[in-house]
Amino acid sequence: ATELLPYLTEANPRILDIGCGFGDFLAAIYERLGDKAQYYGLTIAKHEAEFIRKERPFIKITLGKEQYLKKFFDNQSFNLIINFHTLSYIQQKEQIAVAKEMIDLLQPNGGIYLGLIDNWIRVSRGISQVGDGFIQFYYSPKIFLILNRYCKLISSEIKKEDGYRLQFWQRQPRSSTPWKGMLLYI
Repeated sequence: ATELLPYLTEANPRILDIGCGFGDFLAAIYERLGDKAQYYGLTIAKHEAEFIRKERPFIKITLGKEQYLKKFFDNQSFNLIINFHTLSYIQQKEQIAVAKEMIDLLQPNGGIYLGLIDNWIRVSRGISQVGDGFIQFYYSPKIFLILNRYCKLISSEIKKEDGYRLQFWQRQPRSSTPWKGMLLYI
């Protein structure tokens, strides 16, 4: 949250966390910005949404799947969209569509904070991981082609020992350097 604050330069920024869980990330930003921002969350888990409604009423929570972003947030735009390791819960073809919808929901110069695991990035129809009540898929490298087409990669680094790569993409006019997206894809 602290690292993202410098990118939230607009007065009263609008922040959307896709796959927000219990709203911990938004709560961390709220501790720093308070009512100076608007907080939106999307979760597929009914118990998480109920917790947020009860314990974190400053978050406007939506119950639903990330594949329907436009349906839930049509005619809205955000300064920051957070997608931390949630694209892996949908198949690769849907990941590409969600990446495009995230970009469409960004305000000019808005940013996408993306969390993923490097060794899960590959073209595959296979399943990366299965657990009790969930399935995760590999990340499609094509999401980088979409992101690079409309955004500029501001930062990309591994922050945790468990292999999470954290990227910050900023919406900008169409990229004049498509080779960067191709390199990330490769």
